[in-house]
Amino acid sequence: MVRWSEYPIFYKLGIIGLFTSFVIFLIGCGTPTWYQIDLPRFGGNGFSVLLYGLWQYCLNDLSHCQYLGFEENVVVRGVEVTACVAHLVCIVSMVVSLTRHTTYHRLIITSGVLAGVIGLIGEIVFATWGLTYQKVTTTSHLSWSFALTLSGSCLSVISSIAVASAPVLSRDHTRSKKEMGEPEYFDHPESYYCYVTNQRRELFFTSVWHQTNC
Repeated sequence: MVRWSEYPIFYKLGIIGLFTSFVIFLIGCGTPTWYQIDLPRFGGNGFSVLLYGLWQYCLNDLSHCQYLGFEENVVVRGVEVTACVAHLVCIVSMVVSLTRHTTYHRLIITSGVLAGVIGLIGEIVFATWGLTYQKVTTTSHLSWSFALTLSGSCLSVISSIAVASAPVLSRDHTRSKKEMGEPEYFDHPESYYCYVTNQRRELFFTSVWHQTNC
């Protein structure tokens, strides 16, 4: 099994980014501060703050929350839950790939991109509703839970691209090492290469499209 230290830097950055995007996305989806509305109090004495999320709404702070009805945000909920499932598939694929000889690079990339794109669709739908409501009242705005979820979706797409581009970028790095006279690498057109150590050829990296034994 390939050690973590032997993976190309872009691959490692992509994997770390995908883990981070899942955590950020999960926190954003689970917290009830997607939208904030400042409601004038009776008599004009200040404002009451209404926090509105996918699953709950809260008055003034997060200690006074109630669950929303099933019919509320049904479209956005469905889209975001689907994105969360894609995130989970991506995470499980990464864990299996990093701990076993079996690799699922293609599944990691596909599920990571799908998680980000599906999540972005739900967030665009919610933001459209929020911006429409802002035209009615100037005391409302999208809040930090929405920002976290949006960041998680964008990071998922970017990290998936980093994982997908790692084989190509690593081949270029390998060629530069060959020119410097470092240990031999076997560079194949199928986008994988092998590392030679102590007369033993060891699989160094598997491309996103093929799984091959050297």
